[in-house]
Amino acid sequence: MPVVTYNGYTLPNFYGKFSVRETPTNFIFACTFLITAGSSSALISAISAAESALKEINKDLRVDFGGTTEYNLKHSDNTGFLASPHLSELDNELSTATSRPFSFNVDITLPFAQYGAARRRSFSVSHAGSRRRVVNFQVEYTASTDPRSGLDNYNDGTSGAKAWAATILAGLGGTFELVTESINEEQERKIVGGNLAYQEILSNDSSGSANHASIVNAESHYSVEVAQEIGVSNTAGYTAIPLITIRLSYAAEISRDAVAADTGIEAVYRTVVKPWIIQHAFSLLGLNSYRQAGSTYIIQSETYTINPNSYRVSGNIVLSAPKTNDSIIHLSEILIYSDNDGVTLQKLWDGKDHTHNGYGVGATRSVQRLVVVTKLSSMPRDPVPFSDGSNGIWVRMSQTRNTDIKLMGAGTVGQSSKLRQTFIYNLTVNQTYHFIIPVVLPSVKIKEAKGG
Repeated sequence: MPVVTYNGYTLPNFYGKFSVRETPTNFIFACTFLITAGSSSALISAISAAESALKEINKDLRVDFGGTTEYNLKHSDNTGFLASPHLSELDNELSTATSRPFSFNVDITLPFAQYGAARRRSFSVSHAGSRRRVVNFQVEYTASTDPRSGLDNYNDGTSGAKAWAATILAGLGGTFELVTESINEEQERKIVGGNLAYQEILSNDSSGSANHASIVNAESHYSVEVAQEIGVSNTAGYTAIPLITIRLSYAAEISRDAVAADTGIEAVYRTVVKPWIIQHAFSLLGLNSYRQAGSTYIIQSETYTINPNSYRVSGNIVLSAPKTNDSIIHLSEILIYSDNDGVTLQKLWDGKDHTHNGYGVGATRSVQRLVVVTKLSSMPRDPVPFSDGSNGIWVRMSQTRNTDIKLMGAGTVGQSSKLRQTFIYNLTVNQTYHFIIPVVLPSVKIKEAKGG
């Protein structure tokens, strides 16, 4: 008969049959034994000792046959762990005042040696409407006799959860990033369960990589506004080009594994994210389809936000993409005509109401022209002299001229090959012209006087 020891207690008076059942993950042992004593009180003490030892969980089991150990499952070295015993007192003819029969069985978890001490349960693939895939993995890793804990095996670079997931993802094709991971470990650190979710990356994280190590779960939005209303100059001689305005918004989580200090979050946004989304905008938005769009940008405004507690960064950029470096991007011309009929009225001194004497000296006409021009790179030239095609001459009577200069894109130039600084020149000209029809004097023929 075997000698069975659990938790340092050797089961006495083995009788009947015993059973051993093994699965890839569990060892189950069951047997019956008899406790005897010389008196009832001694029996009660013996039963108490057995119960104290055989009801404790997570203890070692050894089974010997003829002095040779066949099974030796030890919780401490991971040959068998998380033992769950069950002790039952039997009611049969062996139950007397000085003897009691018991059944004892114990279920012990085994290290799962196959596939690198892992029990990889399943994975599933789901598709969004765009056919973007999300792959979920459910895994379980046990401790092993190396000895290594379940967490050690879960994190193993060769056979661990992420290594196994990588082999599955490689078979699926595409580029994926880990977006969520949850780990459950029981207190003895023998079994670790994990759930991992990988999301497919459809657009690059950076100029050189679809999956940048520092960037997780990126979300970006690109929009373009093509101006549909622009000022027209009928008399001043200017032509403006409709302005292309691009708006970029971005948000992402920064991997704590790749960026150890929160002070490094800003550098990822500035050196990786921002140059890429600016560079990517031209082709993504199809700006080459618009005749008024150029391939370099001027940043009009930029904001970004960093949350160091969640390792999240977000930003917004507004850019213009002028066709040329000296484009006129804003134009306004206003003409105000003033006509005076040249009539003078004088009240008659006749004591009657509304009686006047009037006379006319001829009508006069003037125009006030207000021109506002915004141009890149250099000051706009002055407007050409006013003319509206009338049969006459417009004579400029007065002019005021205001100018101002701004530097656009000053804060971000040099951070992308597509960015540039540009001076923006504003010219405001206010002119008054008077209309004149030249007077042609009639020729006078003087007769020659006859001499006497």
